Amino acid sequence: MAVAAGVPLAATTYYFRSLDELLVTGVQRAADAELDAVAELVEALPRRARAAGWAAELVVDVVLGPRRRSDAAIQAHYERFLAGGRHPSLRPVLRAARRRVDGLLGDALGRCGHGSADVGLLVAVLDGTAMSALVEGDGSAHARAVDAVTSALES
Repeated sequence: MAVAAGVPLAATTYYFRSLDELLVTGVQRAADAELDAVAELVEALPRRARAAGWAAELVVDVVLGPRRRSDAAIQAHYERFLAGGRHPSLRPVLRAARRRVDGLLGDALGRCGHGSADVGLLVAVLDGTAMSALVEGDGSAHARAVDAVTSALES
């Protein structure tokens, strides 16, 4: 990790007691930066009714991050969550990030006229569809997630 960060190995052991502590700090900082950007996006939304397709794009941007379009970027997003299974020390950070996403998503949906939508269901539909598309490997994870969330919002 020191090589990837471009610092001497001694720097990592000076600032962090263990690899787990370094990993947790890195994931926490990445999640905070990403979710701060998402919060700015949500706070800038004017309150007005929007079509399900528009709202679905917003849902995907809030959950995956507004700049994640490629399958590789979406897979990297899910890798962080899968790491929680391999590194239990990440679980509290990932749970807190998920709670923050749910709150931002609820606010975003309320701002665009879909406040009664089930946030947990939308995230599950999005996650399942994106993961399935990643397995297919045809570059359609983002588009398929938007289509699935649109269908869920319309039902």
